Amino acid sequence: MVGEPAATGLIATPVAVCGDLTFPETPRWHRGQLWFCDIHRHQVLRIDPDGTCQMVATLDDRAGGLGFLPDDTPLVVSMLDKRLLQIAHGRAAPLVDLSWLPAEFLLDMATDGGGRAYIGARNPDSVVLVHPDGSAEIAANDTVSPNGMAVIDDTLVVAETSQARLAAYQIGPSGRLSGRRIWAEVPGTHPDGICADSEGAVWFGSPPTEEFCRVLEGGVVTHRVSVPGRWGVACAVGDGRLWMTTCRMDISNLTRLGNDRSLDADSQSIGWVEVVSL
Repeated sequence: MVGEPAATGLIATPVAVCGDLTFPETPRWHRGQLWFCDIHRHQVLRIDPDGTCQMVATLDDRAGGLGFLPDDTPLVVSMLDKRLLQIAHGRAAPLVDLSWLPAEFLLDMATDGGGRAYIGARNPDSVVLVHPDGSAEIAANDTVSPNGMAVIDDTLVVAETSQARLAAYQIGPSGRLSGRRIWAEVPGTHPDGICADSEGAVWFGSPPTEEFCRVLEGGVVTHRVSVPGRWGVACAVGDGRLWMTTCRMDISNLTRLGNDRSLDADSQSIGWVEVVSL
């Protein structure tokens, strides 16, 4: 990991490794490959070790959070239909129906080593727990604008974008959440997609401030990666590098699209996957 700086460190300019995207999100480093979604193209993609970017599966809906079961089966969130899908043989098939939720849509997701999935639900806001047997329940309803999520040991960290903070919950033996606390306040930023590094710090993207930040529990920001002119959306750590999804987009584009997925083909967003060495 990067050494501890005397003041907030600024990491070198990132390099684009994959372009021709619209709204790339939810990158996950898994077994030597970077997986991510392109929300407005309704796709799950993967960057292989040789640098090739290939499409893995196409959804009938916006593709949200990504995760993996203990047997390496990829999972993806169907945002507007409110379903959890599994990917096999190039197809995304329904796994768990969450349409009973009162939420308007689903967003990001984190999975743990026990095969549980934690999914952010919005309007009203909550965190949904999907158990390995396919049953589901609302695990937390005291969160505000839940977005990126990461599991660190027995803790679930949740980015609360509109509140400029990261919240945390204790994960019990059954996967249920308790003991909400503020993990870090990061005023002036808008934490979106997050990931944890090997030292238990959290990296997060902050779209409107055009950057990625590394923060310790308690709120000390140790490093920043600036992406001028682009939203810093989400990130993943893997192979000694920080993988970042970025895009050039105006908020009016999201407002225009709203929850009408039929308009996504006309999204005015342009996106990339970028990388810096740590």
